[in-house]
Amino acid sequence: MKVGFTLLFLALFSLAVLADDPPPTEGFEHAKGEDVLVKLQGENKDMYIISFFQPGDNYLEVRDKIKEAMTKDLPDEQYQYGEVNLASGYEYQKLFETLGLEGEPKRGKTTPQVLIMKESEGYVLHGSDIGNGITKKYMEVKDGKVFK
Repeated sequence: MKVGFTLLFLALFSLAVLADDPPPTEGFEHAKGEDVLVKLQGENKDMYIISFFQPGDNYLEVRDKIKEAMTKDLPDEQYQYGEVNLASGYEYQKLFETLGLEGEPKRGKTTPQVLIMKESEGYVLHGSDIGNGITKKYMEVKDGKVFK
């Protein structure tokens, strides 16, 4: 009887723990920050849109806004989408430091912060109208007119 009760307790506990886990992230796969840096730097000609989020923020809503805006405004454009949890820890520290995202988000900025980049040039965007911000900056990044 004790074994059955223990197994039942463990099964219920496992379900409770799994229910609190955030959904898996979408986009290209990465196991550490260097995986993301390799994609962003160098001679890679792909466009990247990467959402940097913290657990508990509205990154799923932001993902949907980005996809909706890109589909509506730039339906023929190709890009790689990825998500990185800002609480990922040491394996992503070099990425966070390189992009200036280490620690808490900069004062006055919200998460998710979304990077749009091609060939090591791009922008970090944030705010409630992120979808429109991405589509506005997309062509600047694509055409290499960042900060010019």
